[in-house]
Amino acid sequence: MKVRIVSDGTARGTQVLDLEGRVIQGVTAVGWHVDGRRRMDCARATIEVDLVSLDVVGDVGGGVVDPSASEAEQICTLLEQAQKK
Repeated sequence: MKVRIVSDGTARGTQVLDLEGRVIQGVTAVGWHVDGRRRMDCARATIEVDLVSLDVVGDVGGGVVDPSASEAEQICTLLEQAQKK
């Protein structure tokens, strides 16, 4: 699922929307972070929702990462490899 985060910089003015513009209900927190100290760090958004039932199927694409790399670098590598497929 793709989502859109729209904010005026306040909690009250922040919404998480689906791609049709409908508000996703139950969101309790939203975060966005980039670590400027790491060249390879990618932006990370987190959305918290309480009392979530879940059924997830995923494919990590059989990616290969450098075990000495930071977690963020490993995630970026896997994302780049998945996008090439």
